[in-house]
Amino acid sequence: MILIIINIIVIALYLTWLYKKNEQLKKHFFIAAGFKLLSGIGVGALYQYYYTFGDTYAFFNIAEELNKVAAEDFRAYLEYLVGVNGQVFSSMYDYQPRALFMVKLLSVINLLTGGNYWISSLYFSLFAFSGAWYATTIFLKFFGQYKGAIIFSFFYFPSAVFWCSGIIKESVAVGCIYFIASYILVFVKEHKLSWLQVLILLLNFFVLWNIKYYYAAVILLLSFSLVATSSLTTRFDQLKRSGLVQAAAFFLFIVVSSLIVTQLHPNFYLHRILGVIVDNYQAFEKISAPGDFVEFSSLEPNVWSVLANAPKALVSGIFRPFIGESAELFKIVTGLENLVLLGLLIVAVIYAPKERASYLNLLFLSALLFVVIMAVFLTLSAPNYGTLIRYKTGFLPFFVFIVTIRNPWVNKLFS
Repeated sequence: MILIIINIIVIALYLTWLYKKNEQLKKHFFIAAGFKLLSGIGVGALYQYYYTFGDTYAFFNIAEELNKVAAEDFRAYLEYLVGVNGQVFSSMYDYQPRALFMVKLLSVINLLTGGNYWISSLYFSLFAFSGAWYATTIFLKFFGQYKGAIIFSFFYFPSAVFWCSGIIKESVAVGCIYFIASYILVFVKEHKLSWLQVLILLLNFFVLWNIKYYYAAVILLLSFSLVATSSLTTRFDQLKRSGLVQAAAFFLFIVVSSLIVTQLHPNFYLHRILGVIVDNYQAFEKISAPGDFVEFSSLEPNVWSVLANAPKALVSGIFRPFIGESAELFKIVTGLENLVLLGLLIVAVIYAPKERASYLNLLFLSALLFVVIMAVFLTLSAPNYGTLIRYKTGFLPFFVFIVTIRNPWVNKLFS
């Protein structure tokens, strides 16, 4: 009980410290923080009482087993955490490195919370919220005219908050994505980072790579291309004067850097990547109930087949399940939210001509490519609706921001 009280005090003190860091967010801070922390509790309750199974409790139970090693031989425990001694502990995740990395992270948190699932859940939610808070702070610094859209996208869009809360990989991944995007934006705008910022950036890349390497790879690809183009733009007047030349340089850097990124993981090798996508699709097809996944006609491991199915994957990755595609409660709720997303997109198209300058820059192009690449890749590889709802939280806040930049109702309500 004492340990629970201590952890609650620590969390409260940390939230108070964050609260005092940004005057612009004080109106929304505790509402958004409360929404986030309660969402983490909600995720745990959802898997315990509604689904009655899920990775969140598997992660927790295995982490508790691992902590028994810490109690018996702390040095051996530390060696296992850093991968020096893999013989100390074994579990069903031994051949699933991303899940095992999550277990190791959770085991450290569980040591601090005394193995209390709900308090550990608060810490995972707190990390994701910290990333959202920092991203909001940085985006407001450079795009303060879109305050309502920024706050709505990172703090309030329901599934983007709920499905990256609590003890699930998305909490860690999305928190890292927020921090990485923020530091990249700072560098692009100010052309410098402190050593501490560089260290935090690299640490977040490391964690993201170990949790969801495909997100890390796409972000690395786009970040390098954006930073390289931005650096050239500051040195050459011709690039400054021509947005078209900047875009050409940006895409050239994407092509060059993709040759490097595709060598970072076996699943990205050019001769394997399309086969991996199709294999994953077929695996999900086998375990998914009829009508509970996105079906693609004749998906084959070749460029033309993937390109032919990409438009459907893009639309499905962002807007499905549609209303009526599933009778399951949470998918009905998601369908309603997706309908709202579609409405926001329509409004964005209507107002786009009035904000042409906001869309014609490399930052917007990078965000848009991030959304498109991840939506297509994730939908082709993991077409099950339940899985896709969680997976898309990594890019969903950025899509919401894109489509609400000029939305008058959003900017008025959340500013």
